[in-house]
Amino acid sequence: MSGIEQIVSVTDNDSGSVIVTQTNGTTLVSDNQTDDYSLVLSKAPTAPVVINLLNDGQTLFASGDARFNAQYNTVTFDADNWDQPITITLSVNPDYQQQEGQPVQNPPLQSHTLSGIQGKLIIDGGVPDGKSRALAGSVTLPSETDSELPIVNIEINETELTDVVNIFNDGSITDDSGVLSDTTVTGLGMEVGIEYGNVEVVELFLGQGNDDVTVTNTAANSLTVVHGGAVMIHYQ
Repeated sequence: MSGIEQIVSVTDNDSGSVIVTQTNGTTLVSDNQTDDYSLVLSKAPTAPVVINLLNDGQTLFASGDARFNAQYNTVTFDADNWDQPITITLSVNPDYQQQEGQPVQNPPLQSHTLSGIQGKLIIDGGVPDGKSRALAGSVTLPSETDSELPIVNIEINETELTDVVNIFNDGSITDDSGVLSDTTVTGLGMEVGIEYGNVEVVELFLGQGNDDVTVTNTAANSLTVVHGGAVMIHYQ
């Protein structure tokens, strides 16, 4: 194995999830080529699990597995077959009609964990000094055209508004640690953290593990709430 690069994906069964494995690492479909991927659960469910397959109408789903419902584009796993992968084949939909306007996709639900935030996330409930919130013209290709943007006059009185920031890590089952201050939330699996300001309510939802949170300060004139189960909170 010397000199050979290997990419390994490790998935545990501490929490339930759907494992998607693409053929050769990609999914590419054309008029003359189909492609497929497989689905399997990470742990045995306590009740049947129905997975909805979403697309924009340009492709068709197919599978010879009885767990696939072609009418509703769903896959159902249960306690007897959760660890048996099902292969879903994708092909071009010949009856697809080009839609007017931008296509709309309904993204699937994401787990409530903060580990996916790998860069700094800045949340500001007001208008920072020296920065404009005006809409800027879009960058387009030479072949693209845009109609004139409407002029909308919006008057906002910040003193009459309540800006709420909900920070969800309640999907985590690990023993996380973090620090909450009057301007930032760091740790909890994040690479850098969250910076916030000009908000009236901050709520932090912790996970199922034995979390350890240090509160160094809370924002002035704001309500700060930390939710959790087995949690150790330190105030400084």
